[in-house]
Amino acid sequence: MENATALVFVENLIERLERDAITGKLKLDGVVSEKEHQALQFAVKILNSLQPDRPQILLKDTVPTETTNLKPVLTPILPNLNSIGIDRPESPDILLCLDFGTAMSKAFATDETDDNLVDLKIGQEAGQSEPIYSLISSIFITDSGRILFGHRAVSESTHADTINRKRFDSIKDILCKDVMCDLDEAPLETAYNPTNIALTKGDMVTLFLAYFTDMATSQLQANGYSRYVSRRFTRPVLPPDRGSWAENQLRALMVRAQILADTLHGGWHNGIDVKTAKQVLTDIRNLEVLPTYLIDSGVIEPVAAVGSRFRSFQCKQNFRRLLMVIDVGAGTIDYALFAEVHEMNSPIKIWEIPGSVQVLRQAGDMVDKLLRSYILKKANVVSSDNDFLMIDADLSLRIRQLKEQLFCESKVNFSLTNDQLGQINLSEFIEQPAVKEFEKLIHEKFFKCLTSVHKSWVEGLGNGELAVVFTGGGATLPMIRSIEKKSPLVHDRQLQIRASVPVPLWVKNDYPELSNEFLQLAVAIGGASRSIPILAPKQFSEFKGLNESESNWSIPPVYKGI
Repeated sequence: MENATALVFVENLIERLERDAITGKLKLDGVVSEKEHQALQFAVKILNSLQPDRPQILLKDTVPTETTNLKPVLTPILPNLNSIGIDRPESPDILLCLDFGTAMSKAFATDETDDNLVDLKIGQEAGQSEPIYSLISSIFITDSGRILFGHRAVSESTHADTINRKRFDSIKDILCKDVMCDLDEAPLETAYNPTNIALTKGDMVTLFLAYFTDMATSQLQANGYSRYVSRRFTRPVLPPDRGSWAENQLRALMVRAQILADTLHGGWHNGIDVKTAKQVLTDIRNLEVLPTYLIDSGVIEPVAAVGSRFRSFQCKQNFRRLLMVIDVGAGTIDYALFAEVHEMNSPIKIWEIPGSVQVLRQAGDMVDKLLRSYILKKANVVSSDNDFLMIDADLSLRIRQLKEQLFCESKVNFSLTNDQLGQINLSEFIEQPAVKEFEKLIHEKFFKCLTSVHKSWVEGLGNGELAVVFTGGGATLPMIRSIEKKSPLVHDRQLQIRASVPVPLWVKNDYPELSNEFLQLAVAIGGASRSIPILAPKQFSEFKGLNESESNWSIPPVYKGI
């Protein structure tokens, strides 16, 4: 490192020092970057050369020479407890929603009312060139023991040993598919963690949530708000027992994540040393007091999605209809049915219909698997080939990008590690038997969502029409949009499907910058709504009219409009 370069980094480090208001001592908020560390080592080397009789000073990661018995001194990083120093959310008018996604995670906030969106460019905050509003949900631990996040994890993993190493993708699948247990006790496979530092699945989820939380709260700060605001989190549709377990796990891990986010703030870009990460995770887990005041509630994803579709206005005519939301993520496809009521000169009212929520635990990731299998088939690669494991592992790391290109450009060229080249056309791929079988499952869950509710809802609200809102990153997939061609017969009523526009008018008019990513952002935007539909404490399965007394329905209506 050159003298001038070292000087810049040392000066930068000094500028980041702050004087504690209580003790009066200098302190550093965050961690020392790799470049700053190198600059300090360079400065120590210069100073040692000026004083040859003085014992050599060793910093972390410095390798001692054979002529010295000194050992490196590792200075522990203490948890940043700023969030514990208060007992209620700051910036009380802000409601944040963290949508922890399988492939991408999103965050949005509202200020005082649903009309005032606070757009959080968390992708840009993380250094992604695109997308700017979504964060890649990936972690990769290098052989040297650095934990990388997001786009850095994806980039670095492509250069790794593809047979023996794995990137930690689809993190949310732990909540949806793994054995229900204490995640802090669930060990991480060596394919994900090549180091001798024991990490658990709880550690990995907490680390990603901390990275995610730091990007979101740093964007809040950039907009003039506090990091410590009330927040919701979204979760997929799950059976009652798993749903309760997942919500409790997320509540506990998200509270820890804020402390970890504050502690590691500024250090994500170059990765986190695995020893440092484990030490801080353990320290935080042992804290007796945590900032639980930050967590508002969990919201089911298709219910949150409804809140993104509407905006305040007075109804101009009287009518009622059934509204279905189909939220297509990477890990699941969630379905929910709602009653939508328009009354002249009144706000729209929306209620979630009891018993309608359904989930298909095959979604964008299933399309990845189908495409990977089809590419291997087209290239005549079979599992008995000597190089199959290397080819398949390498293709697995790149399959999401190949899928996105295929559905965007209707074709994609591929290359395998055995130097074989080929091309896939979208029209041929979607006609494959396995893809058609997947499409059939999608349609069956759609029909089940309709038939699972009491027939009185269809008779009382249907009027022969079903409005369908498609949201999520996979909302435009052909096997999803083919639902539009259906005319389902439900409880002896033929329904005509009317698909809502992909991007609501209010977004195009007031927030046009969100249009390109709106389908991915819908759940996060809706989750930050103050009036999302919820089930009444006292449910009834049959439709008895929507002007029931408060003893039957105590649902705050959604004061919004399309």
